Amino acid sequence: MKKNAVLLIIISILMLCVCTVRRKGNLTSRESKDFIIRYAMELTKNIKEKRKRKEKYEIMLKAVMAYYQAGKKEKGLKILSEVLENSMQLKDINDREDLLEKTAEKYAAIGMFSKAVEIAQKTKNRLQEDYTLLLISKHVPIERDELLHNIVTMIHNQHYRMKIFVRMACEAQEKGDRNKEALFLKQALDTVYKVEKIEGVYYQIRAYLELALIYNTFDKRPEALQLLSDANKRIQKEPADAAVQYLINETSPKFALAYARMGQFEKALGFVEKIQKPFFKVYGLGLIAEEYYKAGQKDTACDLLNKALKISETIRVTSMYWLFEDDFGSGISGKSHAKTYIVLKYLKWNKLNKALETAEKIEEIDYKIYSMIFFAEKYAENGHKERAVEILSKAFKQTITIEYYCSKQILLCNIAEVYMNIGQLQKALTVIQHIENDYWKADALMNIGIKHMKTGHTIDKQSKRLLEKMIGVRDK
Repeated sequence: MKKNAVLLIIISILMLCVCTVRRKGNLTSRESKDFIIRYAMELTKNIKEKRKRKEKYEIMLKAVMAYYQAGKKEKGLKILSEVLENSMQLKDINDREDLLEKTAEKYAAIGMFSKAVEIAQKTKNRLQEDYTLLLISKHVPIERDELLHNIVTMIHNQHYRMKIFVRMACEAQEKGDRNKEALFLKQALDTVYKVEKIEGVYYQIRAYLELALIYNTFDKRPEALQLLSDANKRIQKEPADAAVQYLINETSPKFALAYARMGQFEKALGFVEKIQKPFFKVYGLGLIAEEYYKAGQKDTACDLLNKALKISETIRVTSMYWLFEDDFGSGISGKSHAKTYIVLKYLKWNKLNKALETAEKIEEIDYKIYSMIFFAEKYAENGHKERAVEILSKAFKQTITIEYYCSKQILLCNIAEVYMNIGQLQKALTVIQHIENDYWKADALMNIGIKHMKTGHTIDKQSKRLLEKMIGVRDK
């Protein structure tokens, strides 16, 4: 009996030693799963400024789907409930409406549609409620057509209604249901002609163009061409003033894209010639070049980008970093932004030498760094991870010398995310350590944590130490 007791004590001591060693070393797969996300959530507690309260909860919302996809639904729901409760307490009405919109969409994403609609109806702004309902509709399966039609009837904005019908038509096409496809396309078309009565000519033209591109993808070219013709005639009816010229500048690239996708390249180029503002002209030429490249006319595509590069030299305004978005060209705001847009096109076509020649002409330091990040992504995509890491290291060293505060934080977030994408967790965390603002730091850490959770990889002791050190760093 005494021997058994002694044996149990020895085994317990050994197990304690093993656990202690493990805690000091790498984490297990189970411990690693949401480790970074939990640290990001902890870091949001440091965000104290009133103007950042909304952003704090937006960071928390990012964790919801990660927990759901990992099978931890209770944790996801708990976060949603906490954010919803706090959103109603925000004093700034715009912050409150924005956060309600994002919370409603998360409820829809996890299938709680009634709750999502209930939250949408709490918004006081009619347009915001419509947009929130549009976001909710994107998560509703097409089989729930009664619910989708109910959402459509609740929306006042005709353009948003059209978007829902288009989505339903696309899904019907994927399922091979030609009758529903035709029905939903007809409903989208009927809706588009109602847009002007409520939203005005600007939104009507955008709706025409959007639907024309959709009709073309459905192989309904006559209908697409008719929509483009109607849109163009509608613009001609407006008085020739500055507002109409802006409308022409902004919509002509989309006209050009629609005609180029139908193979009518001369007509597409004609629309670009109408554009007076050089940054819109660069955007339009980039869109047409993309279609030429897809059609196998690669030399013509490169010639158009050369033309776009020359036009970019005539842009006199400074680039605005906050217009950096998914559709990089649609927010072109300056010379460096325009050149970076052209770099992206060349990289997409794997023409690295042409991309490098263009990148060397970029003047503003933040856009030089953006182009370096894009190069790193391309090298990684091509299987050259060492070269990608080398470029990111240079980008990081240049970024920490930037004086402009916001631009610096955003670039560091981007570099960290690309490091994570190529499996360099420690380097990603090292970059995040240099982010000086707790909001940006928590956001970057949350993005990294979500990506890490999907990999299922363990966290090594060096990364664990970096995380522990990071939590102790306060916002300056």
